[in-house]
Amino acid sequence: MHNRTKYFSPNLIIFLAITVFLSGCTFFPACSLYITSNPSGAKIFLNGNYTGEVTPALIENLSPGTYDILLTLDNPPMTGSGTVVVDSGQTPSLAMKLVPRVAYRALLIGVDKYKHFLISDLMAPPHDVFRVSQVLEQARFGESGTAFSVINTLIGEDATYTNIMQGITSTFRDANNNDISYFYYSGHGLNEGGTVAVSSYDATFEYGSFNGWITVDELAAKLANIPGTKVVIFDSCHSGGFIGKDLSLRG
Repeated sequence: MHNRTKYFSPNLIIFLAITVFLSGCTFFPACSLYITSNPSGAKIFLNGNYTGEVTPALIENLSPGTYDILLTLDNPPMTGSGTVVVDSGQTPSLAMKLVPRVAYRALLIGVDKYKHFLISDLMAPPHDVFRVSQVLEQARFGESGTAFSVINTLIGEDATYTNIMQGITSTFRDANNNDISYFYYSGHGLNEGGTVAVSSYDATFEYGSFNGWITVDELAAKLANIPGTKVVIFDSCHSGGFIGKDLSLRG
């Protein structure tokens, strides 16, 4: 009798492993996840990747593990987020209530140069805008880590009266009641006869004239047209006058 030894070559083992992988077979049962939302129709993201599905949906062929869930609805803008652990062979259900999605926008203005020869130039405003922009770019809000969708800047000669007023309109034109809008200004301010204002690049310097200056009333009226919450930050002389707290009489 002849004894024949049976063995599998390394190449055969590799071939079988590749075949099993490509066939979709695994050594662990495939997992599924059923996701619903109120309201429905939200896009489903798993660990930051869009699944191509909207709620309600059964997400199949998942590996066991922990998944970060993000749901987004475009109309009306709403969102929801959570974390779920999926075990082998299980199909857990996750019901999520969506909340209004908040968008953050900012317009940052730094006026360091002035067209009128009697208005002295400044050094700090461009640096102020740069550093504030850095902070806002890194800011994240809420469980979903919402970042600023818009950060616009106007600096120096670009910060004309017209550009500033148009910049407010264009930067915040898509805002709704859920959104938060930031307006930042660094530059000259004045209080003349009880009227408080901040300057643009093309502001004039004439007694009793506010050409090129943005007064409290003008800015308040402009910002009042923006839905939602407004955050206004001033770095200028007499900035307290915008909330009725000017200290100009102190001298």
